[in-house]
Amino acid sequence: MRYGVQIFGCLGEFRQDPDAFFDRLAAMGYGQVEPCVVFGEAADYPPALWERLWKPEEVPLFQKKMEERGLTLSSCHVFARDLASAEKDMLALGAATSLDTFVVNVPQDAVGEAYGTFAALCRKLGEALQAQGFALWVHNGGPEIAARMVRSGREITVLEAILEEAGETLGAQVDTGWVLFGGIDPAAFVKRLGDRVRSLHFKDMAPGFANLSGNDRFAVLGTGVTDIPSVFRAAPEGTRSVLVDQDFSAGDFSKI
Repeated sequence: MRYGVQIFGCLGEFRQDPDAFFDRLAAMGYGQVEPCVVFGEAADYPPALWERLWKPEEVPLFQKKMEERGLTLSSCHVFARDLASAEKDMLALGAATSLDTFVVNVPQDAVGEAYGTFAALCRKLGEALQAQGFALWVHNGGPEIAARMVRSGREITVLEAILEEAGETLGAQVDTGWVLFGGIDPAAFVKRLGDRVRSLHFKDMAPGFANLSGNDRFAVLGTGVTDIPSVFRAAPEGTRSVLVDQDFSAGDFSKI
């Protein structure tokens, strides 16, 4: 397993001084950084978000800075309004960097009846990426865990339905905080998914999170209600990476 940080929650701090940011992560003992890379146009995103996300042309330079500090780059979260059209650019970025895995989120409209359309897209994209030596993972939010359906006489989450229909090329990057928010014990869910789990995102939730909104839901890792040791025990041997994914850094990303 490789240990690192998903930097969505601290992109603001990163943009203030990338060199100092990487220096602090290395000094804290992390070995991997998982960024958020946007494929598309500025008009598709709120200006503040667009400015913070990594652009494909920036990634080689940021990778160089990381490597100078002993940090590795292997997976990234994909931001794309049209995922299918981003395939060519994803492959080009993979060829130009050390990235070997692309991670996608479940869009809001795929939590309901349209989940099958998203699953089919993931199957096609996953197979295309795999043919070129890359992997595709899906990262869960809370809605696709909270939304359930019955298939073959058993109740499953929408995320599980997507994984089943997308096929084995699609791996799961399980976010413990959002699984908990969706009403399931994270360790039990990781066991349920078994070897479909490729990566773990540790996000901690504050006591009473179900009745909170916004950033109040989140806690600094280790201070909230997530049973972290139980998730580690449940993780399959094939888990490739373990990443801290604290969505809100309260202005000090070192608290991760």
